[in-house]
Amino acid sequence: MGEWAVLSSGRRLIVLAAVLGGSWACQAPVPESPPSRPASSVTDSGQRSKAPAHERQREALATLDDLPRWALPQDDFDDDGVVDRPRSAYDESSRTKTAAGFGLGGTFDPDTFLVTGHADFYLSDRVAIGPLLQIGVDDDFTVIAPSFTIKGVVDIETDGPRLRPFLLGGIGFAFIEDDDRPPWKDDDDIGLMLNVGLGLDVFVAEDISIGTSAILNILPGEVLGESLFVSLQVLYIDLHF
Repeated sequence: MGEWAVLSSGRRLIVLAAVLGGSWACQAPVPESPPSRPASSVTDSGQRSKAPAHERQREALATLDDLPRWALPQDDFDDDGVVDRPRSAYDESSRTKTAAGFGLGGTFDPDTFLVTGHADFYLSDRVAIGPLLQIGVDDDFTVIAPSFTIKGVVDIETDGPRLRPFLLGGIGFAFIEDDDRPPWKDDDDIGLMLNVGLGLDVFVAEDISIGTSAILNILPGEVLGESLFVSLQVLYIDLHF
């Protein structure tokens, strides 16, 4: 009878332990797995991550002028110590490669009404070569003077329009006809011509300029008794492209 009581008590303890263990297991927190990230959000995140990089790049360029000189490579500065930024698209297009135009004016000794045409092909930002044609017409005189010229130019930036003064030299020939000469004298002649001149271009737009120039036309062998004549282009207009 006593052994039966001991066995019954032991069974009660085992059952109680099993019940308590199951209850604890049910109440214990279950670790949560990290939530899966949809593929679309990864893609969106990747696309969004590019925007701040571009913004940072723009901010870095915008603050370039605020950086001390020692913080930048010395190649980034021009001769005046100013930050030499890469040329913008506008600056690139403003670099003249070719220019062509026509002008009006007059010649002196002989005196004629002058029409000119020219083209400039730029070998660099400072040097251009090209043809120049001068045609002068009057009641008595006709002057036709083609030549090949070389120009040295300098661009001057101002608060207003861009200026481009220049010097030129050239070589060609001049044909002069004088209808008022006596019948026993030749009324026309042709000979070698040398040009020396200066002028100024004023850019009224990115690819349009107006200007004025004076040219001394030297005739070494004399043409119809003339050893030189002066051409003044009062106004001409150029297209740059």
